[in-house]
Amino acid sequence: MVPWYSSKVRLVVPFLIHVAVACGSETPEAEVPAAVPGVESGETERSEAAPSATPEPEDAELTTLVHDIRRGIAGIPGMVGESPDSARQSAVELYVSRQEVIEAGWGPRAGEDRARPVALAVDEAEHRFHELMEVLSVDPPPDSIAVAAAVESLDQALVDILREAEAEGPGE
Repeated sequence: MVPWYSSKVRLVVPFLIHVAVACGSETPEAEVPAAVPGVESGETERSEAAPSATPEPEDAELTTLVHDIRRGIAGIPGMVGESPDSARQSAVELYVSRQEVIEAGWGPRAGEDRARPVALAVDEAEHRFHELMEVLSVDPPPDSIAVAAAVESLDQALVDILREAEAEGPGE
């Protein structure tokens, strides 16, 4: 059975990738949050909203990828008012460079036990990420309140991934 979002993915993701390429790759440092609630201070030292290198699942720790996304999305609501294109670009970069890696390495299609709590949490975060990208894709640009709600929903789904991974134990 084809997931409900597969047709949306085919329509939205290419558009968002096009927007990201058209907008360039520079994200002003002033738009990057210093810390994200719930992320340990030692893990927030990076100064990039959307890390540029795409790690392979076997080379990346799940928690690092999730924290990268959480740090990156935290600043997106504040970016919408000044630069909706930068907000869209940041979301797309995080999606392509981090969320897709998480999905490939730990999502429902990554392993034999597709019903694992971590895999289900990854799938839920995937849905929430698509919702955020859809909100960011409207014209005229959305207000920061709508974007903040989508970011909060995604952030909670990311926290759920961390919780399930911790409950599952090492090796995931």
